[in-house]
Amino acid sequence: MIRFFKILKIGDYILTVIILVGFFVGVFSIRSSTNAGQAVSIFVDNQERYHFRIFEDRTIKVQGDIGETVVRIEHGKVWIESAPCPLQLCKKMGKISKSGDIIVCIPNKLLIRIEGSRGNTIDGMTM
Repeated sequence: MIRFFKILKIGDYILTVIILVGFFVGVFSIRSSTNAGQAVSIFVDNQERYHFRIFEDRTIKVQGDIGETVVRIEHGKVWIESAPCPLQLCKKMGKISKSGDIIVCIPNKLLIRIEGSRGNTIDGMTM
């Protein structure tokens, strides 16, 4: 172990610090650049049924193919409170709040999508 530290020079330490600082600055800038959602769209069987502002607290009961799903909007976050699907994966997706986030319940043919401002259309895909 002592031999390892004797091999490294001062420039190695400086380079390591620069790389680490660059990494953390990059992570912070990516996380802070994501847009907060402005609206919630709820689709059933590929048709938009509901559209609400994300900061209007409410509970919505949505009828799907296999039963009723309860969607909760509160404090700028959206989540599924209860669902009739057997595996409950849609509930396990948790709370969403950023533009572009989605929750999907395949058995009930339900999709919940957070939308941001119309001017920002950049997504994670590039060509």
